[in-house]
Amino acid sequence: MSTDRRANARPIDQRQAADADNLVRANQELRALSQLNADLVALLAHDVGQPLTSIIGYAETAIDEWEATPDELKLDWVDRIHLQARRLGETVDDVLAMCRLEAGAVQARRVPVVLGVAVDQALDSVPLLAGSVATPAGRLAVLADPGHLQQILVSLLTNAARHGRPPVQVDTCEAGDGLVELRVRDHGGGVHPELVARLFDRVARATGPAAGERGTGLGLFIAKRLAEANGATLRYEPAAPAGACFTLGMEAVRPRPPTPAGGQRAQGGTPP
Repeated sequence: MSTDRRANARPIDQRQAADADNLVRANQELRALSQLNADLVALLAHDVGQPLTSIIGYAETAIDEWEATPDELKLDWVDRIHLQARRLGETVDDVLAMCRLEAGAVQARRVPVVLGVAVDQALDSVPLLAGSVATPAGRLAVLADPGHLQQILVSLLTNAARHGRPPVQVDTCEAGDGLVELRVRDHGGGVHPELVARLFDRVARATGPAAGERGTGLGLFIAKRLAEANGATLRYEPAAPAGACFTLGMEAVRPRPPTPAGGQRAQGGTPP
């Protein structure tokens, strides 16, 4: 082949290679979208279908039997409808959060946050644990987006309340290397081994021998992704002798440098 023909062939080969790479990326994106669609269908069937069926059932019963039903039972029906409606609302919020995460639309604005205060605030959003969990003592602080940290903590506490058994414990400690760890631990049966590998997936539901185990929905998936957006880590490990333990590792707030003579603060100090 002449020099000119080789020179002409080279751009064609490069274009073909680029087209092949684009095709591979497009196929990967299509597979990811297909999996997202499958996960959403599974989520709607389970986390929307079940509470919706319950609401319709209790509402139809109330309509048919309201006049002949004691007030106490009527209130029970209303409470059950309200509970299932709250579940639907939580699922909608989780789906919206998942879509924002998948679209890369979530940005962390990290500021110093005192963990004890954050845990106390999160417990207010988990009525199942009202008055049963002690707030971590001390003033350990981390760098985190306050809203993201609240979502993570509420998810971990809700998961412990729904899937574990009391007592639920929350503790914090310095982990070295400029990190602080927060652990949420319950005393239930722990996570089934078959489910552990998919625990932080979008739709974490067991199959095979563990098919009867309740899944975790989107909560832990969102918590994991929000932790990563804040430069943090979230992991699971079985607790001894029983139970589940989730550990959130975050960047510690560096202590402020000492104030020099004359009362002027050294440059670069972390605000309180």
